[in-house]
Amino acid sequence: MKLRSVLSVLSVLVLAMTTGCEQAETRLPEAGGADIPEGWHRVARVVDGDTFEIENGELVRLLGVDTPELHHSLKKVEYYAETAYAFVRDRMEGRLVRLVSNHGTQELEREKYGRIIAYAYLEDGTCLNETLIQEGYAFAYTKASFGRKKEYLALEASAKARAIGVHDEAARILYDLATDLPVVSFEDSNFIAHKQSKLLHTKTCGQLPTEDHRVYFHDLGEAGRFGYTRLHRTATCCAGVGDE
Repeated sequence: MKLRSVLSVLSVLVLAMTTGCEQAETRLPEAGGADIPEGWHRVARVVDGDTFEIENGELVRLLGVDTPELHHSLKKVEYYAETAYAFVRDRMEGRLVRLVSNHGTQELEREKYGRIIAYAYLEDGTCLNETLIQEGYAFAYTKASFGRKKEYLALEASAKARAIGVHDEAARILYDLATDLPVVSFEDSNFIAHKQSKLLHTKTCGQLPTEDHRVYFHDLGEAGRFGYTRLHRTATCCAGVGDE
């Protein structure tokens, strides 16, 4: 009698476990699949660590997350920006994400620039927003209110205490020393470049960039160390420069 009862209980447990697994499994379509579940979106491309584009062309900004600056016309690429971008790209590009609003619904909200702003859940169920902060790829965004702000600030504090990623001050200082542009005055310079296009001009060129877009260098070698190698070759600018 006891053996029969034990077998009966085991049968029920096995059935429950099997049923639970079947219910928990989410079958998502492969790339190019037509039947995408409601609330899910395929990522067309990743722009930077906290912004991506979905297949319908709309941009999505990760809610509560602030990754280092990757694209800025007047700023250098910030420390850890490329690492954060690569981390997000490898996990999202071409894959499905589930977008959830600040209020926990699929009715998506937009910020002042028209971008969707949301929590993004990956195919394995992890929240990318949380992962980025927890693993030191991003800071918690503090300029606006959102539902998980307190939680995200705690995650940031933990990452900072471990000095990982964006919170690794020693690594950031080394990065800045290697990438900060030299401080050269107009009088001491021989070459002037445009910050964005990186096009080099001789100081006497009649087509110099505007002052707020200029970078000054002593010589071509110094400019080359910072990636400024394109010469503005005209009859009156850079003619014969670098040919020897």
